[in-house]
Amino acid sequence: MFAVLGVLIVAMGIAYTMKSTPATYTEGGTVVFNPPVSRSFPNPYAATSGSLITTGEVITLFMMGSQGQQQVQAAGGTTPYSVALVNSYNQEYPNYSTPESTVYATGTDLAGVQRTLAAVMQVLTRQLATRQATAGAPAADFITAKLIGNPGPLAQPGSNKRVFGGLLVLTVIAIFTLCVFLDRHPIRLTLLGRSRGARRAVSPGV
Repeated sequence: MFAVLGVLIVAMGIAYTMKSTPATYTEGGTVVFNPPVSRSFPNPYAATSGSLITTGEVITLFMMGSQGQQQVQAAGGTTPYSVALVNSYNQEYPNYSTPESTVYATGTDLAGVQRTLAAVMQVLTRQLATRQATAGAPAADFITAKLIGNPGPLAQPGSNKRVFGGLLVLTVIAIFTLCVFLDRHPIRLTLLGRSRGARRAVSPGV
């Protein structure tokens, strides 16, 4: 009885911990690297998509490196973030065929997530412009980056019913296993009590 009660107490403690865990928020979207604007039609810069993909790769690697992370923190970022090239195939055979990167900030602090995303975009666009200016490119010919598809901060989806249902199943299994074990290995409390009483009755000098 006490063993079963102990299992129930542990299960209730786990359930309370899961219930009181704060929600996790994510905000982000897709960064599109755009060619310079041209009055010609079609835009001759648009044909150099390979260069745009290379640019996106360089900026993405910088943002996920130590220098990029330090600059994001200096710009006000406080939560984890991720910047990755858009992969149109899979992890085993990646295909980075478009000049796009996904950018997301994640954390339990809603305001912190929003600040971090803003900081990431600030550092990303600044780094993109700085590298082009250092290479001697005219400002009119700069590649630009724009964040699209940002629905705003979203709470991570989760099913409390599935979580607590799974916990209930595990609790029932634990109680059943414990009952089977105790049935096969009964603990005779009366014998334990008698043996303890006998040991107390025996004098250390005898």
